[in-house]
Amino acid sequence: MGAEHAEKLERVARVAHAADLHGVLLAGHHNIAWLTSGRANRIDASRETGSARLLVAADGRRFVLANAIEMPRLLDEELAGLGYEPVEYPWTEDQDPSRAVRAARRMLGDGVPLGSDWPLPGTTVVEAALARARGLLTDGDIARYRTLGREAGLMLGNVCRELTPGDEERDIARTIMDGALALRARPIVTLVGSDERLRRYRHPVPSAAAWKSVVMVALCAERGRRSAGPGGSHPRDGVGLRASARRHAPGHDGRDALPRRRRRLRGGRFSRRRTEASSGGRDRIPRP
Repeated sequence: MGAEHAEKLERVARVAHAADLHGVLLAGHHNIAWLTSGRANRIDASRETGSARLLVAADGRRFVLANAIEMPRLLDEELAGLGYEPVEYPWTEDQDPSRAVRAARRMLGDGVPLGSDWPLPGTTVVEAALARARGLLTDGDIARYRTLGREAGLMLGNVCRELTPGDEERDIARTIMDGALALRARPIVTLVGSDERLRRYRHPVPSAAAWKSVVMVALCAERGRRSAGPGGSHPRDGVGLRASARRHAPGHDGRDALPRRRRRLRGGRFSRRRTEASSGGRDRIPRP
């Protein structure tokens, strides 16, 4: 277990102590990605919670609670090397929200008070305290965030260089999403707005419009850890944060079409970036 993971476990344990709890159950993707620096508990990425829960005890012990189908992969790949003790149960019980609570009390003691980041029967929701625990990013968090932000910004710049007036917004969005995947990142939000749509809408979801004078592209991407197998990894793996970047590409007559507040970006649109980051999309840090 690395020092960064140990520090974050200690923060969760402090949340438990402060609330007089014996442990905290984590189910939200944002909390598990933060705690493990980018590892995931989800199969269905449209859900906020995943198929596994992590239990962090106030005394420092840690467990992974999952059904028998998912446990082997979690131990071999997602949680490899982090020292979580497995607590397995039949997959037929996976939809019972009280199942994880019973399993946690079996490990920590019958009737003990437990916290959770998600409404679970017989637990105290401590999401607000966990959000404060996530708020101070570690040196590793910041370094990984900056790397993702830089790579996302460069990728958007390269996309913009290849654009020509007449390209459809949806085709541009597809190129951006392909570029994010090539960076081993998952596109969370992809915006493309051109001409009148850019003037009218703050968050232009890509449409069938073909751009003429100016187009804005924006990406919010998340990079998690995806091992090649036991012991395998990639140098870009393990972020647990989301980074956002934006670019504008004016056409031949695009300067007059740019909103006034954005014209200053024209000259350096490929070399400067504006980024934001969040831990699971919730906690802001100053841009680097």
